[in-house]
Amino acid sequence: EEEEEEEDEEENDDVQVVDGARTENVIYELASLIRHQGSSASRGHYQCDVRNPKDRKWKSYNDSLVRTVEDKDVFGEERQRNSYILFYKYRPG
Repeated sequence: EEEEEEEDEEENDDVQVVDGARTENVIYELASLIRHQGSSASRGHYQCDVRNPKDRKWKSYNDSLVRTVEDKDVFGEERQRNSYILFYKYRPG
């Protein structure tokens, strides 16, 4: 059994590590987030916050209601607690 497991690991080894890669200037910034509000995963409502890349202002989408929100709202405790999926954008350093 151990030999089979080792073979499986070798076959699925798709990760390539590059020695000496520069990482100090790599920056990812939050571009949008989807959050869930409700009593459980099967009950509730999804909303989304998206940062406009041109004016860098945040918009909150809640069905047909769209409103501008501040950074403090997006990065506040409630949204952190309810965030479901986070999308990041690469920004060259």
